[in-house]
Amino acid sequence: MGSVPPKDAAAALQRAVAVLRRFGYEPRFCDSEVELANCPFHALAQEQTELACSMNHALITGVADALAPHGPDARLCPGRDRCCVVLRAGDQ
Repeated sequence: MGSVPPKDAAAALQRAVAVLRRFGYEPRFCDSEVELANCPFHALAQEQTELACSMNHALITGVADALAPHGPDARLCPGRDRCCVVLRAGDQ
């Protein structure tokens, strides 16, 4: 994700979006949050929702943590037709 940490929360969010896009999450900005239009684990989520959502949250939280000190907040927020994790710029 780069050897130089992002300069602020907005830059960290943009970097997280780029990483998640590469892994097929199809991030999209929606107001002040980033929703993930695709769940790469959709097939698993149909059978094992809690497992798949926990894995997604842990993976995306790891991406956010790697962008410290300005990494975005990743929270579980299941919704229709999208991944269960939503991102928001971290504290500025």
